[in-house]
Amino acid sequence: MNTKLHALTIGLALAFGASTAFAATGGIATITQNGDNSDASIYQTTNTSETTGTIFQAPGTSHNHDTIYQTSNTGGTVAIIKEFGANSALGTSSATGNTNTITQTSSTASAQIYTAGSHNTASIKQVNVIDVPNFPDVVDAPDNAIILNGGNHNTASIYQHDGADLSARIVRSINVESPPGSVPSSYNAASILQTGSTQLAAIDQSNAQHGDATIDQSGSNNNGFITDVGSYDTARITQVGTGLIGGGLLNGPNNATVNQSGRHNTALIDQNGASLTATVDQTGVLGWASITQSGASQNASVSQSGWGDAAIISQTGSGGVSGLGANNVTVNQTGSVDLANISQNGTSLTAAVTQTGSFNQAYVTQIGSNYTATINQGGSGNTATAIQN
Repeated sequence: MNTKLHALTIGLALAFGASTAFAATGGIATITQNGDNSDASIYQTTNTSETTGTIFQAPGTSHNHDTIYQTSNTGGTVAIIKEFGANSALGTSSATGNTNTITQTSSTASAQIYTAGSHNTASIKQVNVIDVPNFPDVVDAPDNAIILNGGNHNTASIYQHDGADLSARIVRSINVESPPGSVPSSYNAASILQTGSTQLAAIDQSNAQHGDATIDQSGSNNNGFITDVGSYDTARITQVGTGLIGGGLLNGPNNATVNQSGRHNTALIDQNGASLTATVDQTGVLGWASITQSGASQNASVSQSGWGDAAIISQTGSGGVSGLGANNVTVNQTGSVDLANISQNGTSLTAAVTQTGSFNQAYVTQIGSNYTATINQGGSGNTATAIQN
C-alpha cells in the first residue's frame, strides 16, 4: 500500500483550527498511517497557545518519511513520532528504512521519537529552546528531546543549538523483536550535539554490539553520560565550556561519565575548560579508556576490571588556581596484562595507580611543579616507571 500524505494543509488546519486556519492560536495536528512507503508532514508556525503535532505509523511498516516542523510558537510545542501505532507500546517491529525528523525553534519545546526495527533514521533539531512545556497529557519524559530506538543498523541524532537548561536523551534497548537479555542490538549510531548552557546529554546503549555513541557539548555547566552494556562499543564525549569561576573568566565546569560492560569496548573523553571531571568505569576484557583534559582543576578517574585493559590519560594545565583544586588522576585496574599511562603537564599534579594482578604496566610522567605520583602493584611480572621534571 502506497500512501503519500503531505499534511501541510491538514496540519495547518488542525493546528490553527479548521474554521480559522491562519488565526495562529494553537491547536493539535494528528496523522495516522497504516501502510508502507508513506509520507507524513506537519507544519505548525506562529501559534500563541499549546501546539502539538503527532504522527503515528502502524507497527512494521517500512520506508516511511515523517516530518514535524514547528517554529515561532510562543505557547509551547510538542512533537511526537511513533513508529508502532497510536495504541502500541515499544514492542515487536520489523520496520525498515524509515526516516523521522523533528525541527523546533520555539523557546518551550519537547520532541519525542519512538521507532523500532532496522536501518531507520531519527533526528531532532531544536534551536533557542529553554524549557519543557508543561503538557502532562502528552509529554512522557522531562527531556527537551528523547529518541527511543530499538533494533539494528539504526541512526539517531539530536542537535540542540543556543538554548538553556537543555536535556537530550537517546535510549537504545534490546532488540525489540526479542525478550530482554536475549539478542543484542548491533551496529547502531547515536549522537547528541549541544551548544548553550546548563546542558544534560545521556545515551544508553543496553545489550548492544558494535555501537557508536557520541556526545559533543560546548557552553557552560555541561554534563554528559554514556552507558554501554555489550561488546565492541565505542563511546565519545567532547566538552568545551566557559563560565565565571573564582572571580575570573575560565572554562568549565564540565562533567563526563562513561560506563561500559562487555568486551572490546572503547571510551574516549576530551575536555577543555576548568573544574573538569571525567570518569570511566569498564567491566570486561580488552577495554580501552582515553581521557584528554586541558585547562584548570582537572579530575580524571578510570576503573577497569578484567584483563588486557588500557587507560591512557593526559592532562595539561594548572591546578590550585583561583581557589580551584589540583589536577588529579586515579587509575584502578583489577586483572592482568593491563596498561596505565598517565601524562601531566602543569602545577599541583597528583597521580595514583593501583593494579592488582600480574604482567601489568604503569607509567607516570609529570612535568611542572608541586607533583605527586603513587604506583601500587600486586602480583608478579609487573613494570612501573615514574618520571618527574
